[in-house]
Amino acid sequence: MKLLIVDDEYHVIRAIKFLLSATSLEIDQILEASSAREAMDIIGREHPELLITDIAMNDLTGIDLMEYLNGLDYTVKTIVISGYNNFDYIRETLRNGGIDYLLKPIDSAQLNAALEKAIRRYREEENRKQEQQKNREIISSMSALCKETLLYRMMTQAHCGKYFEELYHIVPRLTFCTSCIVGYLNLSDCCPDCTESRQERITQAALMLGGELESTSTGFCFLNPYREDEMLLFLYQDCTGSRRRLESLLPLIGRKTSLDLTFGLSLLNRFPDGIQTAYNQAVTAFYDQDASGSAKPVLSYNPRRVSLKLPANPEKERLIFSALITGNEALIDRALNQWLQAVFPEGSCPLYYIFAFIDYYNQLSEDWKKQLQTHYPNLHLDSSPVRLQYARLIGGERDSLLPALSARIKKDIFSMYRALTSQNSNPDNDVIYQIAHYIDLNYNKPFSQNGCAQLFFINKDYMCRKFKSVFQVNMIAYLTSLRIGHAKEFLANPDIRIKDIASLVGFEDEKYFSRQFRKTTGMTPNEYRRRVLTSPDADGSV
Repeated sequence: MKLLIVDDEYHVIRAIKFLLSATSLEIDQILEASSAREAMDIIGREHPELLITDIAMNDLTGIDLMEYLNGLDYTVKTIVISGYNNFDYIRETLRNGGIDYLLKPIDSAQLNAALEKAIRRYREEENRKQEQQKNREIISSMSALCKETLLYRMMTQAHCGKYFEELYHIVPRLTFCTSCIVGYLNLSDCCPDCTESRQERITQAALMLGGELESTSTGFCFLNPYREDEMLLFLYQDCTGSRRRLESLLPLIGRKTSLDLTFGLSLLNRFPDGIQTAYNQAVTAFYDQDASGSAKPVLSYNPRRVSLKLPANPEKERLIFSALITGNEALIDRALNQWLQAVFPEGSCPLYYIFAFIDYYNQLSEDWKKQLQTHYPNLHLDSSPVRLQYARLIGGERDSLLPALSARIKKDIFSMYRALTSQNSNPDNDVIYQIAHYIDLNYNKPFSQNGCAQLFFINKDYMCRKFKSVFQVNMIAYLTSLRIGHAKEFLANPDIRIKDIASLVGFEDEKYFSRQFRKTTGMTPNEYRRRVLTSPDADGSV
């Protein structure tokens, strides 16, 4: 602790310092002043915790000095020394918070006792202040959290009228609020930075932006109470001006926190009735942003927006899965590029479309894994595969989205292929089962044994011998049997012409199809259809 001794007689200061040298009091530094005015300068600069002052000095009295101390915002405990046994001085000392009034010449025991009392009182008072400050901070934090939770519930929960009154009690000025704008930002989806400091910087950005809005009483910025990577804005006054301030403020805060701060903003809606509409508009505006380039700091909701839907491409998806079975990189690249070019529209691509695609691919990948598990009982796949994620995918860049998607999906495909051909899944490393699986998937496509051998990087003659050894039938007969089996399914539908069925199952010539069908089943396609249609329980077997 610091102690300041004030007296216009230096021998008194020296005597006090001598007396203190023999004590074990926790005083780290002793300062000196020969007048009250000099003492005030030292107090303002050094902030001593303890003060021993003479009562009567040339410029100001010790009482004047104590009155000065009472106007400060920090604690200084005072002991008064005097050569006068004056009741008025004593009374003023006590009235101004003095710890003790000691008469000169100073007694060592009395000085020691007074200082011990002063130190004890100082610590008690500081502890009280710290506890009070802590309580104030807790109350303030709880109030802010309560306010944010209430606002979020009002934005997202139906039938939330019960939250209005609670919010008005915490923020009385909202009683006069009749309209609002809501802003939305999701940093988990779009921020590629996954370092430990990321959440701290998100919190810092919210505090900086919230501080600017609250200092002008125009709105709030807060993190989703249940998901701290979502940031929300609530603007309730001077909404047009607040938007302009956001456009200039967000890039500055973004640079300070190394975050990409792009908010979707709603239209002006009624408050409180329209706050949920405002929230939905803000979310929509955020995900409507162009994923292929840098977004503006503020994105407005467009009421005339046209929502894009992912096109269905089961045939191209099947081609990718077939390519996966082969492990042929050129075939995988070609199938992937054809699919992605079909799925993604030319020009700008909204963010929500990317996320819809990612969700779709993640599910498609799981379906492929299930198919592989069914077809290859010994297959060992990763039980917790890494799912395709936008933030990790872009790595901070959005300009090369399709190549990045292709590379990431390709990585996933080869992960499945490695599992398919691993020693654990396929101890004999027998590719012939993959070849049969590939034929199963592509039975309706033109087929050549040479082409198949090239796809799997295998000798054609060895492939044919091995296939017949494993399946007890040659490859052409195996394919023909597959095609005839699928043809039977189509023939059960009277609306499909036999000529079309031949094409659907991979036969280029209807007559050749009919001959092969009769050779396999003992009847023509027409005879089979009549039997199936007249006797639903019959399967056409002979």
